[in-house]
Amino acid sequence: MLSKYAANLKEAGVSDLKIEQSMSENFGILSIIDIQPTKLETLEAQIEGLEENLKELKKQKDDILPKLLGGASLEEVLKEEKEKFNPICEENSKHIEMVEQLLLEIQVALVGGFRLGYAGLSRFGLHARWVRLRLGRFGSSYV
Repeated sequence: MLSKYAANLKEAGVSDLKIEQSMSENFGILSIIDIQPTKLETLEAQIEGLEENLKELKKQKDDILPKLLGGASLEEVLKEEKEKFNPICEENSKHIEMVEQLLLEIQVALVGGFRLGYAGLSRFGLHARWVRLRLGRFGSSYV
C-alpha cells in the first residue's frame, strides 16, 4: 500500500513539473490574457463615447437656410457644417489605429507562442480589415 502511495506521489510530482514547465514556456501568452481584456474594455468605452458624440451631433438641427438667405455661399456653409464632424472623424481614426495595434499585439503573441503559419496571419489581417470597415460604417451611418 505504501509503495502504491509513493508511486502516485512520484507521478503527481512529474505531472506538476510538466505543468510548471508548460506555464513558464507560455508565460507570454498567459500575460496577454491578463492584459488584453483591460485594453479591450478601454476601447469599448471609447466606442461608446464616440457613439454618444455622434448622437449629440445628429440631434442638432442643421438649418442652413437662414445662412444661405443671409448671403453666405453654399460652399462656405457646407464646409462650415462639415467641419463640425472633423473632431469625431479624428477620434474615430485614432480609435481604428488603437484597435489595429491591439490586434497586432495579440497576433504577435499568438504567432510567437503557438508558432502559427501564414494561415493564422491572414486570418488576423482579415479581422483587422473587418474592424476597420466596421468602424468606417459606424462613422458614416451617423454623418
